[in-house]
Amino acid sequence: MKAENLLILSFLACATSHLNGYTVARIAVSPGTLVDRISILEIKQENMTDPDKKANVHRELEELQESLHKLRLPDDEIVQRCTQQLKEINRRGWNAEIQRRQQAELDKNIPKFIELAQEVYSINDERPKAKTTIDNQYRELMGTTTSALAVVSIGDLVDRISIAANMLEALADDTFIDGHTVLTCTGELPPLTPQEKANHITHVSQQLQELLQEYEKLKPYHDSLKELATSLTTINAALWESEVATRQCAKRQQFDKHFIRHAHNICQFNDERARLKRKINDLTSSLIVEEKQLPTLP
Repeated sequence: MKAENLLILSFLACATSHLNGYTVARIAVSPGTLVDRISILEIKQENMTDPDKKANVHRELEELQESLHKLRLPDDEIVQRCTQQLKEINRRGWNAEIQRRQQAELDKNIPKFIELAQEVYSINDERPKAKTTIDNQYRELMGTTTSALAVVSIGDLVDRISIAANMLEALADDTFIDGHTVLTCTGELPPLTPQEKANHITHVSQQLQELLQEYEKLKPYHDSLKELATSLTTINAALWESEVATRQCAKRQQFDKHFIRHAHNICQFNDERARLKRKINDLTSSLIVEEKQLPTLP
């Protein structure tokens, strides 16, 4: 692991401020990202039956709806349409992911598993367009690029820090450029120009600094938090590699055992990622706790 990542992980050994016995973290998110997250929570709330899990989902949903209210998102036709699109996209993604995991668990009907894996990637590729349209419409109608201040779990904060650190490392090694060209299954994106790469580095660096500043407000916790953060960074790096590998296979229409292995790994890595985030949330008494209801793979 690079020295920059080690420095970031050692920084994470500090921890969190309390609010009524709970720890909280607040980060800036775009209007489209906020609407997207709310739609996911609404779907979870519709599908979850466990009262404790449902309570956690409801708490996070209420917090984000309050953030959306403060943002004063314009209630125009384009925003309404994209909001509904995101709800439909995320519901389709939810159903496809459940079916994919069920097929993977049964270890039968490999063609169906491949079909569902492709469907999940295709659905996920639809989300950025709707989110960006909302962001652009907000900027056009409100005359500002103001972000919403959203409450997130401590686990999510650490997760975002690890992802940003991994992305900076990939950009420095030029591996991000290869990944950037295969981020969608429906069409190949052009490689980054040197200026685009520099802009990406600046943008991700700013995001990382903002996340670290939020974490800096937190009171010290046990050294085990650093260990969990290290594990989360490792998992996110492996997850990125498998995501790129599956999309390279899809681009070449090469749906062989290599594709199947990485598609299966993605499910397992996301399960481990959720487990680590939950341990961080429990360790820090996080106010927000993400709940997972997808089938966990062995």
